[in-house]
Amino acid sequence: MFRVLVFQMRHHYQMLLLRASGTPSRRRSLRPELQGVRAVAAGVVLAFHAGVPGLDGGFLGVDVFLVLSGYVVTNVLLAERRRLGSIDLLSFVVARFRRLAPTAVVVALSTFAVALLMTSPLVHPRLAAEAAAAVLGYENVLLALRGVDYLQDDTASAFQQFWSLGLEVQFYAVWPVALILALRSGGRRGAIWAAGFGIVASIVSVPLARAVAEPFAFFMLPSRAWEFLLGALLAVAVSVAFTPAVTAVVRAAGLLAVAGGVALAGPETEQPGPLTLLPVLGTAALVLPGTSARSDVVRRMLSTRPVVVLGDASYSIYLWHWPLLALPVLVRGAPTPWPFRVLLVAAAVAVGLVSAAVLERRARRLLERCRPRTTMVLAVAAAAALVVPSVAAVSARTTSDVRVPGPDATSAALGPSAPDVVPANVTPGLTDVLRDLPFPYPAHCVAELLDPPPDPCVTDAGRTRRVALLGDSHAMQWADVVRRAAEDARVGLTVHGRAACPFADIRVVNPQLGREYRECDAWRRATFASIRAERPEVVVVGEATSLYRGRQVDDAPFERVWRDGIRRSLAALPAGTRVVFLQDTPSWSFDPNECLARHLEAADQCARPSGELLDAGVRREVRGLGPPVTVIDPLSALCDRVCSPVLWNVLVYRDRSHLTATAARELGGPLRHRLSAIFRP
Repeated sequence: MFRVLVFQMRHHYQMLLLRASGTPSRRRSLRPELQGVRAVAAGVVLAFHAGVPGLDGGFLGVDVFLVLSGYVVTNVLLAERRRLGSIDLLSFVVARFRRLAPTAVVVALSTFAVALLMTSPLVHPRLAAEAAAAVLGYENVLLALRGVDYLQDDTASAFQQFWSLGLEVQFYAVWPVALILALRSGGRRGAIWAAGFGIVASIVSVPLARAVAEPFAFFMLPSRAWEFLLGALLAVAVSVAFTPAVTAVVRAAGLLAVAGGVALAGPETEQPGPLTLLPVLGTAALVLPGTSARSDVVRRMLSTRPVVVLGDASYSIYLWHWPLLALPVLVRGAPTPWPFRVLLVAAAVAVGLVSAAVLERRARRLLERCRPRTTMVLAVAAAAALVVPSVAAVSARTTSDVRVPGPDATSAALGPSAPDVVPANVTPGLTDVLRDLPFPYPAHCVAELLDPPPDPCVTDAGRTRRVALLGDSHAMQWADVVRRAAEDARVGLTVHGRAACPFADIRVVNPQLGREYRECDAWRRATFASIRAERPEVVVVGEATSLYRGRQVDDAPFERVWRDGIRRSLAALPAGTRVVFLQDTPSWSFDPNECLARHLEAADQCARPSGELLDAGVRREVRGLGPPVTVIDPLSALCDRVCSPVLWNVLVYRDRSHLTATAARELGGPLRHRLSAIFRP
C-alpha cells in the first residue's frame, strides 16, 4: 500500500512539473530534487519547533521555502506564457486556491474545534480571529500587530504556522500582476528588471520595518519579498544550464550554506538579517538548473524516494505539526519537554502524509470538477464553520451559581477574603475584564508603544494647588484612586502615562518592538519638563519595576542600573517636590482569569503564594529609597500570604499583572485615605 502511495505521489509531482515546463516530451527536465529541498526545509523547521538540541537555527527552513516558492511559481507562470502566449490570472488564482485551500481550511477548522474544547471560554474570541486570519491569509499581519516574537514565544497562537502561508498568499496577489506587466513592457529583460528592483526595494525596507518594530520586519511581506523574488529572478534570468561537474559543486555548496546557516543561527539571530543570506543563497544554488552526473551526490540524495515523498507532503506536514506542538503548551501553560515534542513531530509527519494523499490530491481533484458557484458555497460553508462555534462560545458559562457579598469597610479591615467559587455577581465579569480600565484610558491620555506623546489628563484645571500621577500602566491602574484622593484634598490632578515606560531613567528594550524603546526616553524627558513647568506639590509615581529586569540596555546588574536611574529621575523633578512611590502589585506567570474560567467552582485552585508573584529583590530596593520619597505598599489589600485572583465578589486582575479598575476602586480605600492626607497642606 505504501509503495502504491509513493508511486502515485511521484506520478502526481512529475505531471505537475511537466505542465509547468510546457515540454511534456522532455522527461529529463523533471527535477525531483526540488521536492527534496522542500523536505530538508520542513525537516529543520520541525526540528527547531521540537526543540532538538543543536538545531536552534532550524527556523531558517522557512527562508528555504520562500525562495523555492518564488522559483517554482514563476516557472509555472512562464511555462503557461510559453504554452499559451499569455498568463491567465484567474486560472492561476483558482489553481492556487485548489492547491492550498483544502489542507489549510481543514487544519484551521480542526485546530479551532480542538482549541475550543481544551481552552477557557475567555480565549475563544481570540481563537476565532486567529482561525479567520489563518484561512484568509493574513496571520502574519495579525502576529506582527500583536508584537509576537516568533523565535521566543511558544504560546502566541495555535495558528502561528500560517504566517508563512500568509506571506505566500500576499506574494501571489502581487507578483503575477507585476510579472505580466513587466513581460508585456520589456519581455524577459523587463521581468529581470522587475525582480531585481523588487529585491532592492525589499532589502531597503528591512531596516525601516525594524526601526518601527522587530515583528514587522520578521512577519510582513515587504521585508520578506526579496527571498521570493530571488527565486523568481533565477526563474526568469537563468536559461543556460551548467555542466554536470559545475552543477554538482554548486549544489554541494548550496546544501552546506543552508546547513551552515542552521548551525550558526539561534533565537537571538536578527531575522531577516545577514545570516539569512546563507539559507537564501544556498537554496538559490540548490534550485539552479543543470544536468545530472554521478558525482552529483546532493541531487541523488535529494531525489531518493523517501525524501521526495516527504517533500511532496511537506505542505501538509508543516501545517499539521504546529497545532500538535502548541495546543499542549496553551492548555498546560508550561513548555513540553523536547523528547515528547519529537514524538509529537513524528505524529505530525504521519498525519501530514495521510493529509497530503487525501486533501492535496483527492480534494483538489474534487474542486477541479466543481463549478465556480459550488466552490463559492464551499468557501462560505468553511467561513460559517468558524463563525458558528464562536457565537456559541460567547454564551458559555463564566460564573458559578453562588452569590458573594462585596467588600465593605468592616470586612476589608479584616484582610482580603477569597471565595471558593467565581461568584455569580462577580464584577467585572470574566468576559468584560479587559474593558475594565481606569479613566486615563478612555480619556486617551496614556500613550501606547508607538504613539506620539499625548496631552496629559487634567482634572480641576482651575485649582492652583496641584498633584501629578506619573508612570507606566502599573501606575495608571491606580489613577481612579489617586483622582478620588485629589478630590478629597481639593487639589487638581495631572496624569502623565506611557505604556511599558519606567519612571526610573533607564534605557530598556521593549520585547514587543524587539528594539530599544526610544519613544520612552523622549516621553520621559518631555514629561519631566512639563512637571518642572507645572510644579505640582506632590508627584505620585509607579512602575512595573520587576518586569524591566533583564531588559535594561546597560550591561550592569539591574539593581545598580535601576538605582542610578531613580536618582536621575528624582533629580529631574522640581526641588522640594514630595514624591510618593507606589510599590508594584503581583505579576502572575499565567493568566489568572483563564484559570478562573476553568475552575468556576474551585477558584482556590488559581490562588498562589505571594512569594511566587513578587520580586523580593526589587521590592527591597523600592523600600530603601527613603526620604524625600514616601513608599506606599498596597499589597496588604490584595494578598495575605496567598494571592487570589478574586476577592469577595471582585475580579482583581485584568491580565497577568494589571489590576482591574473595579478592584483598584473597591480595594484601594486605605491607599486613597493615605494619599488624601499627603495631598492636604
